[in-house]
Formats: sequence, structure tokens, C-alpha cells
Amino acid sequence: MSIQARSKEDIAMGKQIKQVMVVDDSHFGLRKIVEMLEQSGDFNVIAKAKDGYEAMAILKRQNIDVILLDLFMPKCDGLGFLKQASNDNLLDQTKVIVLSEIQDDNVIEQALKWGAHFVLFKPFTMQTLIERLRILTVQKDESSIDYSSINSHIIKHLKDSGLPSHTFGYQYFRLAIEHVLKESLDVFSITKTIYPFVAKSCKTSSANVDKAMRHSVTLAFEHNKDRLNQFLVSMNYKDPTKKPSNSEYMSMILEKIKEDMYRSHS
Repeated sequence: MSIQARSKEDIAMGKQIKQVMVVDDSHFGLRKIVEMLEQSGDFNVIAKAKDGYEAMAILKRQNIDVILLDLFMPKCDGLGFLKQASNDNLLDQTKVIVLSEIQDDNVIEQALKWGAHFVLFKPFTMQTLIERLRILTVQKDESSIDYSSINSHIIKHLKDSGLPSHTFGYQYFRLAIEHVLKESLDVFSITKTIYPFVAKSCKTSSANVDKAMRHSVTLAFEHNKDRLNQFLVSMNYKDPTKKPSNSEYMSMILEKIKEDMYRSHS
């Protein structure tokens, strides 16, 4: 079921308002999300659905930039929707944020496998949701680079190295790495280049970006130490028993991705 869209004048003025579909069987939760997104000025909720079947029907006939997807719904849940939409190649131009009440690693892994980009755990603030949406919708339209391929490499290596996918730091690293690859930055300063870029893109501060990245690396070091250690050893890190800095970690992920890209073209 569609709801009223923003004016064509807003879009014509170059505000790049993103078209959003909210999928949630909770009437109160859905209404609250719709109201907050409409007030943000950056997002236009053009459709809403109460289960995966309704969402699938809408996705087949409308262009959607972002889907906010609740996991637990009747008839067809979020994972069922993701799996079917992924199999039908309906998510190639659409981003998905999964909304979940349960922090289950297996569920998160399945959601990411079938096309989700973020997992946001309930309860969350609307400010958090808006910030994650802004991270997700930073566009990279110009360039002949195959970003879908690059994105899969980024996700793979961030995950393989143990970085928790539900954290802000994970998304900041992902955005920063995409930026470096797009701009072909062989040399960069994480404090003078990366933090300000991510902060501007996500409408936050460089200090918050730094803190979120460090927090994610710390979580990987404390809770996924074996995976992080294995990654550090494979990259010949100076001391795999110690936590790398944000700059060191990002540089190693970039090196790993470039190795993959080189092999795929050799």
C-alpha cells in the first residue's frame, strides 16, 4: 500500500530524497518509523507492508532505494522475504536494513548472506536509524568500477576478520574503504581524510567516527579474537597478539581486497 510521496519540486531541487519501504506487522512501530523518516527531509516512505508477501509484491512493481525490514512477521518473515528477493535478483539496486529484537549470530549471518546491509537491534532511537540510513544511501553513481563486486569483497573480509557487522564502526569502515577504492587513494590520512569524509557523509563528527571504529576493532579483539588473529597473521602484522589501530586495520583490509581484485583480473 503506497502513501503520499514528497513533491516533485523537492526531487527536482536535487535533494536526492531516497524512496523507502517499511515492512513491519506492528502498526505502532510502522507508524512511528514513517513519521520520523518523513520529518528527516532525506527520506520519503512511498510504501509499507505488514509481511514479506506484501513487500515482495510492492518491490516487483515499484523502485525502492531502501527497505526497513522487520524480521519477525506472520505469513512470510524477514528472512523468507530476503531469500526470495535475493533469488529473484530484486535487491540489486535496493539497500536493506533489518530490524531485529533478537541478537542471534546465525540469524544475522543469514540476513547478510541474503542481501541485508545493516542489522539494527531493537530498541533503537530514531536518530540511530536516520544515521544508519544516511550511511547506507551515500551514492557512488559515477565510475565504471564494479561496486557490487567490490562491496562483496569488503563484506567478506570485514566479516572474516571478526569485525561485528551490527556496529557503527563496521559500517564506517565499509564506507571508508569504498571511498578509498573509488578515489584510487594510494596514500591517505585516516584523521585528515577518512574521518572527515565519513563524518560528513553520515552527518556526525570525526571524533564519533574514530570512536565507533575503535570500538568495533576492540569488540573483534575481545570476542572474535581467533578470527582477528588469523587475519593479522595472514597479513604479516607486526604482533598478532595486539589490537591494531584503525589505520592499520583499514590498510590491511584494503590490501586484502586489492589482492583479490588483482587475482580476479590476472
